[in-house]
Amino acid sequence: MFKGANIFSTSLTLVLGLNFLFSLALVLIFINFSSSLTSDNTQLISELTAIETRANEYSERLHGIESINEKSLALIEEVKDELDTLKKDILVQEGEIFQRYQNFNNSTALIDDSVLAVAELPQVSHGFDPFTPYVIGDVSGQQVSAQVVEDPPIPLAQQSVDDGIGKAPTDLNLRRVYYGTNRHKAEDAISHWAFGPDRGSELLLGFTDISIPKNRIAGTIDRPERWNFLSIPLPIKESESIEKHFVEYETKELSESEFKKEVAKAAVSEAAEKSAIIYIHGFNNTFQDAMFRAAQLGEDLKFDGLVFAFSWPARGGVNDYVTDLDSAWLAVEYLDQFLDLIAEEDDIKKVHLIVHSMGNALLSHLVQRNGTRLSKQQGKLIDQLILAAPDIDREVFREVSEHFKRHSEAVTLYASSADIALHVSEQIRGEYPRAGDVPDAGPLIIDGIDTMDVSVVESGLFGLKHSTYGDSDQVINDVIQRIRKFDQPPHKRITNVVQIEIPNVGIYYKFAPVAR
Repeated sequence: MFKGANIFSTSLTLVLGLNFLFSLALVLIFINFSSSLTSDNTQLISELTAIETRANEYSERLHGIESINEKSLALIEEVKDELDTLKKDILVQEGEIFQRYQNFNNSTALIDDSVLAVAELPQVSHGFDPFTPYVIGDVSGQQVSAQVVEDPPIPLAQQSVDDGIGKAPTDLNLRRVYYGTNRHKAEDAISHWAFGPDRGSELLLGFTDISIPKNRIAGTIDRPERWNFLSIPLPIKESESIEKHFVEYETKELSESEFKKEVAKAAVSEAAEKSAIIYIHGFNNTFQDAMFRAAQLGEDLKFDGLVFAFSWPARGGVNDYVTDLDSAWLAVEYLDQFLDLIAEEDDIKKVHLIVHSMGNALLSHLVQRNGTRLSKQQGKLIDQLILAAPDIDREVFREVSEHFKRHSEAVTLYASSADIALHVSEQIRGEYPRAGDVPDAGPLIIDGIDTMDVSVVESGLFGLKHSTYGDSDQVINDVIQRIRKFDQPPHKRITNVVQIEIPNVGIYYKFAPVAR
């Protein structure tokens, strides 16, 4: 009995001991977990405190940036206000300058009117004539001293152009251009040159006298430039000056019969050669451009014959290329009529035709048509045919070339690799080369046509590097020699021209660079 009680007591003691140990273990685990949790909380609180500190720093920086932005915006507004004020001041100054310019023109016109009024005064009773030498005397009529006074110069408005080919008065250098155009003329136009870019339905005729500065560089066409202030274009241009610029001196429209009479009278003038130059312009040309260029060619070629120009309705803008191409095609009938009027003059023995750019397309349409006045001409109407930078497909040019040669004694093709306008034309047409271009393989060579590569003498007067024939004195010299019928080939009569032969293709001529 006592043995069983001992066993039970021992078992109970063991259970109680194990329970104690388990409880102790739980207490130790809890204490360890609490300690770990406390440590983690402390670290977390420390990190949160650091984040809060950084947030405060960023908040202070942001506040500083906002303050700087506010100051910058305020400064920008101040600058804008100053710029607005400056612009207003500039506009006011422009207005004052423009007003002074108008006052100056009004004063000049008033002076001219006064001079004209004096010129028209009748002679006064005591015999005084304002435009003749006179004797200075006293009020009593008794002569106390005498002095011959020279005649005052005749006002510009009273000077007239001599009959014939339009030779200049003593103090002017005038070049007369007889024109034909199918441009539409504005009914309410004030200017004589009121032929705009629109197509007309008839051939209009007349002449214009161009005043050309005596001291100028060959090939240049100087015109008034627009004034600038701080690189800002002003609404006024440099005043037109006969001493400095090409100027329209006089323009007169004529009926067909009047045109024939004027041409006939000029052709028999003693000063005139029995020959004529006809100029046909390209695209991006106004009527004024064409007249100035024709006058410049006549002047620089030292041509003593008659100068004609046919102006078709090009719109005068680089972006109007396709429209101009259509207008050139539609002008064929009027060009045919104009050439026929010139051909009818018996005293014009030779006709030289200078054609530029898209004007060549116009001419090519004409020479290929049957039933035209040109096709019925007996013999060859054209002596020297100058095709400058022709804007025609090379293969089309090959086909048309036989027609060019049929109507001309000699044909010259001027081509250039530096012609920007022709490069644009090629891009429009899928990169097919133009007759006036010079690709890497060389220029277009056709038997019976002189091909001149003028790439190195390109000067680009039209701003498109597109008028070498007119504004390079080297090319002008070549044209002069062709008109005067020099028999030698170009490389033997011009020092900087070389002959180049392409095997199995042919020969062409190239201008070499000239040492400066």
